[in-house]
Amino acid sequence: MVAPPTAAPPPKFSFVGRFLEEYAGCRAAREAMSVQIVFSDEGDLALFRAGLARLHPSVPDSAWTPVLANISDAFLRSLGLNPKGDVKQVLAAWKKWFGIAHLMDLGAAAPAYGLMLDAELLLYDAKDCGPGSAWYRLLERVRRAEAARAFPASQVSTTLVSYHIGGDAYENGCSYNRGIIKRNADWVTPGGTDCLFKCEEYGCRQVRRQIDDCLWSWWTDLPYVNLAVAARLFAWVTSPAWQRRFAKVYGYTPAGVDCGGGPDRWKRMLRRGRFPLFEYG
Repeated sequence: MVAPPTAAPPPKFSFVGRFLEEYAGCRAAREAMSVQIVFSDEGDLALFRAGLARLHPSVPDSAWTPVLANISDAFLRSLGLNPKGDVKQVLAAWKKWFGIAHLMDLGAAAPAYGLMLDAELLLYDAKDCGPGSAWYRLLERVRRAEAARAFPASQVSTTLVSYHIGGDAYENGCSYNRGIIKRNADWVTPGGTDCLFKCEEYGCRQVRRQIDDCLWSWWTDLPYVNLAVAARLFAWVTSPAWQRRFAKVYGYTPAGVDCGGGPDRWKRMLRRGRFPLFEYG
């Protein structure tokens, strides 16, 4: 099965409610995937339940699973984040990965893949829900996409878009997006970009090409995550080496490593790692 974890902040609750109403009414979609919704805390979950009951009363509790991230000011400070600052994009990244960690913690009941969905989505064809529905080929489609070892991207222009970054300073679309791409490459590469730029393996060359050519990838296809691959990623971004390096960058004290097993192992691990802006794109 495929399971999409969706991060849901209060401003997006109305979108999630509409999605759930379509999803709950489509048998093929419900049999093809399960829906997990990540909330920052109990207060957000209670607010969402109240709104759902009022605006979309036909949605049964069995149609979705709430996942509590338990985000607090103390947690944000532990990762070098200012609780009173603008941390929405950093949290959006972390909450989506927290949803993936929740799926991994399901153990034998875990799906093979997760889909990291935005909240502002509806079913592509809410009427295609019968026995021959394309929903029943969702897992096959994800497997084909993974086997192709490719993802869609577009080259960002140096002239079409200009961003005002303060004072008299501006950046063109390519330079702005290149910074985001490079920051994410630094985050995900063992040893960071210092190692990436010295590496001559095919994968390293492809990442450098993405940086050099400003190849921006957004969700123009299924945003799938193989949970086995995610396990390797989590092991790296929660490792002592990663924590020491990024603690210096972001100014926080590493929390150490929780290597124990037991319930919620992956979610516990993830609470020790920080994610950069837009990495989930």
